[in-house]
Amino acid sequence: MKDGAPWDPSKEEGYGQGQPQTETFELLLPQDQIAMVPGKYMILCVGLDDASGDTYGLTYGADAANKQPEFAKPGAKLSEAQAVLAKEAPSEPMPYEKDPTTVETDKKQDKELIAYGHPDIAHSELFAGWQAFDFMPDNLNVVEVELRRRVAGVLCYLSDIPYKLNMGNTPYRVTEVRLNLFQEQNARIGLTREMTREGKPSLQDFGGPVDGKKVCQTLCKFDLKSFKSRPEQTRSGDLLYSIPTGHLEGRKQLENTILMGAYALPIQNNTPDATLNVELWGYKYDDAPGSDDQIVAGSELTRIKSFPAIYEGKESTPEIYSLHPNMIYHIGHKLEGDNTEGDYPESLAGTKVTVEAGPWQEVDIPVEFPSVPIVPLMSLRDKDGNKYKVEPEEAGEKYYIFDCIGSRTNHLEISASILYENWKLTAVPVGDASDTPWIQFWDETTSGYVTELTGTGGKDIYIRMADYASVPDWENKRETRKIRLLLEALEENGSVVSGASSDLYVEQYNALIVTLEDDSDGYRGFSRFDFGTKRNAVTGDIVAAGQTLGWGYWSSLVVTENWADGKANYREFINKTWIDDFKGSAIQVCALGEAGKELEIDYEEAKSEDPFWFLPSIVALRCFLKQYKDNADANIERGKFYWSSNSAGYYKNALATKIDRSGNVDDDYYRENKENAYYARQACHAQ
Repeated sequence: MKDGAPWDPSKEEGYGQGQPQTETFELLLPQDQIAMVPGKYMILCVGLDDASGDTYGLTYGADAANKQPEFAKPGAKLSEAQAVLAKEAPSEPMPYEKDPTTVETDKKQDKELIAYGHPDIAHSELFAGWQAFDFMPDNLNVVEVELRRRVAGVLCYLSDIPYKLNMGNTPYRVTEVRLNLFQEQNARIGLTREMTREGKPSLQDFGGPVDGKKVCQTLCKFDLKSFKSRPEQTRSGDLLYSIPTGHLEGRKQLENTILMGAYALPIQNNTPDATLNVELWGYKYDDAPGSDDQIVAGSELTRIKSFPAIYEGKESTPEIYSLHPNMIYHIGHKLEGDNTEGDYPESLAGTKVTVEAGPWQEVDIPVEFPSVPIVPLMSLRDKDGNKYKVEPEEAGEKYYIFDCIGSRTNHLEISASILYENWKLTAVPVGDASDTPWIQFWDETTSGYVTELTGTGGKDIYIRMADYASVPDWENKRETRKIRLLLEALEENGSVVSGASSDLYVEQYNALIVTLEDDSDGYRGFSRFDFGTKRNAVTGDIVAAGQTLGWGYWSSLVVTENWADGKANYREFINKTWIDDFKGSAIQVCALGEAGKELEIDYEEAKSEDPFWFLPSIVALRCFLKQYKDNADANIERGKFYWSSNSAGYYKNALATKIDRSGNVDDDYYRENKENAYYARQACHAQ
């Protein structure tokens, strides 16, 4: 407060010209209220705009005493001072003032075009500064405090906005553009920073969430429903939006562009997901001739496409970065609000957008930056789209190593450079160059798997990952194997672009090799994980224990008699039982073909397929438990039963065994009811 009114730096001479604004305040301490003894003190100054006081509970005025934040109350420490979101946060992005699926207007105002995930955060600018000083009574103690923003800023300036996109064979009308964060926004930020041992402010300056105050991922979104498409098509036949220059009051921007931005609380990204994503959302619509281009009644708002914002100049995982306070993150460049000089919006004609970060006070310096990366990129993802972290960023860091059981459900997400749309993907053996690449790529043109694939633009490529169950010898004792996936940009003539490539190293565990007791039937390879185990895609750690299963059903009138070979037991089982007693049983769901191929469960077709992976025989299972009972890498559940593929002479029972809690394995086995839910571990014939 200054003379009873809040100080407004924007009213000072020279504001907005790159100069700091200063003001002097006199702190008067009535001796009958506060007695300050000589010593070291800290002063905290907080700067608010007209919204942030209410947003973070940092009010001032006649009733401020009743609304004091926790750090201003007696006994609190300034070092623990935080700005905490005061109001309940919406769990979904804020709606527009009117429903964008029904409203058609010639022109909308700014407040109707842009909506925010949490409008209080988006519109609240917050400053803080702190300084330690030595207090001497009866002296003029002068303390200089520099205030800096405790929020980050995100600006999104885009061009080439698609009017329609296809998902598969279904057309969608793009009706809004969202700027989304990788996870829910934070709801608090410290007003001071911890000091390191070297006496410098800590870089871990990100705040965090608040229980009961979840804030959605959307920072801001832009409504496109009232705009039309351009009459001309792109070279690829697509339609783009026609957006006039005067659609936002008080701002000037280039034709056919959108501009939005928001304040955001700083946040640290330790996930494998892109920090910022520009997302296109819309509804199904009928684009048949004569349909009058209408949104399909009853269709749901759907995310159609996502553009990760790549941090320009960051070599490793450029899509992953943290948002720091007093930094502004540009997707596209807008130097001045009242003119278009130096404007450089980011195009959505490619597959990614670029983000630049800089100190807030430097945003008015005109600097040209490249708009897109020239290096094509790829990421390995599971069937649900979760990204695997397959390489450690530094020594000792955890990462994902694939199990020995192969798969056909993972895919590579290819993001081509807009400068070089063509690319070549190659699987390169690591170690012995004569090795056959154990990862192959699905080629749609030949309907087969290949080790070298060319393509154009962004694509999802399904991969085949081979099984790994290799009996070690003196020359091969590898616990894992690696392969290099190389992605290279191509010129139009097919030649490789020098320096425009990226690679990914993928690693796979060998099976746990088991020697059978009588050594009469070779070796068995066992998975390192129980059937149905769920693992973290970043660290590889187990996040959910394996699934328990029934062996079969009480009416499974079958006896499997091969004591050493689970594959033979599977064949015997499906030849003797009925289909209703086959589906869903442990002996059926554990059976897989090569590279994770799911076997047919139609009864007649199932009889013709041999499994590569299967539920082990009682002899092989017991050997596995004995040989690996003290090996943590085997991830065996102690004190829990595991099914074998052998049933008992009495039709209701099947054979199971376990390691007891003391670590002992019985030489005998247990006849258990087939409907009991026990663990299962898949095995194969190792070579």
